[in-house]
Order: sequence, then structure tokens, then C-alpha cells
Amino acid sequence: MNRSILGGVLLVAVVATGCNMAATPATSPSPPPSPTVTSDVEAGQPTIYTVAFASGKTVETYIDPGSGTSLLHVTYFDALGNEMPISTMNGSVQSPDGTNAPLTLTLLEPGHFVASTTKEVGTYKLTASATAPDGEAIAFTLDLVVPQDQ
Repeated sequence: MNRSILGGVLLVAVVATGCNMAATPATSPSPPPSPTVTSDVEAGQPTIYTVAFASGKTVETYIDPGSGTSLLHVTYFDALGNEMPISTMNGSVQSPDGTNAPLTLTLLEPGHFVASTTKEVGTYKLTASATAPDGEAIAFTLDLVVPQDQ
């Protein structure tokens, strides 16, 4: 069942004991809409990926190339475009060969995290999660492409 298309789901539990029967309805809310991902590609610059949530919050991420090791940046913003004061996040990266590895994240400033990563060419799947100050779960998965020229 694809709940993103159906919306909420009505569940009915029916309990029967002998001649007695009771039905109890319950609803299950729709899951939140999936975030949208856009990318900003400029020659000679890292590709910046923006993950936008229905609440207006966004996350920007990019790989800043270095010599040997690159830095993955992940920055959380509120609906007004200000950095959100998030102090912890969890993340992992799946490499092009399918190997998953947790990210060792360093907090640069509240809402802005970095992790050392590879600059090997390929598509990497980033999975990240954090909790906004208002309690909203900010979780996403996106494909990061490390191009030939980076």
C-alpha cells in the first residue's frame, strides 16, 4: 500500500467473543511528504544540493574538494533561511560499490557539520538525520555525485 498516494488510513479492529462483537475505528495519519532535492551546478565549484521540506526548512550539502581527502558539508536552515542551532546529527554514506559507513561528523558551528570523505569519482548515497529545535525530525537520503573533475 502506497500511503503517500492514499493519504490517511482508516483501521477498524473487530473483536468478537461469543455473541458479542465490538468494532473500534482508528486512523493513521499520512506520512509527511518527501523532501525535494535540487542541485546548483557551476563550473569550477562544488555542486550544492538543497533538500527542502514541507515546513520550509532546508538542508544544504556539498563536497568541498581538498588534496587527498575532501570535506562533506551539511548545513541546516530554518524556514527564514537562518542556520538552525542543531548540535547533533547522524549520517552515513553508501559508496558506489554498496559499502555503508557511518560519518564521523564534526560540528563547525550549530547547524553546520563536516565530515572527511573521499573524492573518488562516483555516486554516493548520503543518509542523514537531526532534530530541529521545534522537535521536527529532519531526515533525508540523497545521491551525491563526485564528478571526474573534482
